[in-house]
Amino acid sequence: MACKSLAVIMSGLLLTSTVAIANEESNQTAEQAAKELANPNTAYASLNLKLQYSGGYDGGGDSFATVLQPTLPFPMENGDKIIFRPAISYVQNDFNVNTPTSSQHMDQSGVSDISFDLAYAPKMEGGTIAAFGVFASLPTGSSEFTADQFAIGPEFMYGKVSAERVVGVFPSHLYGVSGNGADKSDTRINKTSTQLFWVELLEDGR
Repeated sequence: MACKSLAVIMSGLLLTSTVAIANEESNQTAEQAAKELANPNTAYASLNLKLQYSGGYDGGGDSFATVLQPTLPFPMENGDKIIFRPAISYVQNDFNVNTPTSSQHMDQSGVSDISFDLAYAPKMEGGTIAAFGVFASLPTGSSEFTADQFAIGPEFMYGKVSAERVVGVFPSHLYGVSGNGADKSDTRINKTSTQLFWVELLEDGR
């Protein structure tokens, strides 16, 4: 009986150790996945859902946009990546536009122009991340939301990745080059945008 009890105790200790090791490996995997998904240069394919609300219009009302943006990375043998990120938006407007002589109620919904960026991300050491490429907009939106022009411009991203956080800056410029909307200077797209990102990484991938 003593030998049988000892065998049960040893089996229990072995099972506990195995579960502890499995939990530790699972936590490490979750942390790595969270860190990778927070990285704009991720090697993971993903689908981002953005909900954007705008309010505070002078005439009252609000605007709501739902944006779907998949990230499609194509890793290369040398560790570099080519990353393609299209964005599709559905917009709902319900606000008033007031001018000195009139007031107009905007009650619209539809799909806006599809935009995308195509970037080359070289493999870098020391936690540095960088990418450069092109940002573009296609005139595919509903009549109320399209800029009616093809626009394109450069983009650049630079950041740092550590065990605690991911930080960086992502400037881009967009300029209308063809289409009815680009024929006139007052409707031609010509804008510079800068995105700042800061992601804190918690333990166990949470």
